[in-house]
Amino acid sequence: MIANFVSDNFELVTKANPPEGGTTTGTDKYNCEDTAIFTATPNPCYKFSHWTDEETAEIVSYTLIDSLVMDRDRILIANFVLDSFNLTTKVNPPNAGITTGDNKYDCDETAVFTATPNGCFNFLNWTDEETAEIVSYSLIDSLVMNHNRTLIANFYENNIVVR
Repeated sequence: MIANFVSDNFELVTKANPPEGGTTTGTDKYNCEDTAIFTATPNPCYKFSHWTDEETAEIVSYTLIDSLVMDRDRILIANFVLDSFNLTTKVNPPNAGITTGDNKYDCDETAVFTATPNGCFNFLNWTDEETAEIVSYSLIDSLVMNHNRTLIANFYENNIVVR
């Protein structure tokens, strides 16, 4: 008599949530007790959060690349979250005017910022605090948010002398 044993095969399916958040690898069939490696790669504007088991809704891992021993069919969900960035505005010199636009913005969202000079000051420009580069010469302007930014509204004193 000859005994023939058939190894159980289990399927791992990996998915991204939301689908536009990134890509996954690891979908395949595995033998019982094989180690399956799965990966998550976030798309621009997204960051990876965690893996969940679709059947149990339990968190499986918080790492981009992980593995598990296959003992049943599984569907793993890579959860991604939309990145967001802070816009901070400052006034130079202090008390020369007021600014608006400070907020947290989703990645690729357009942020509108404004500068209003106080009585004895005129607006000169907006500069990036990190790079010192001029961003704009307009009192009201906008930019697409793709990293944290601090913008400085620069003013100069109105030195008109009346005689």
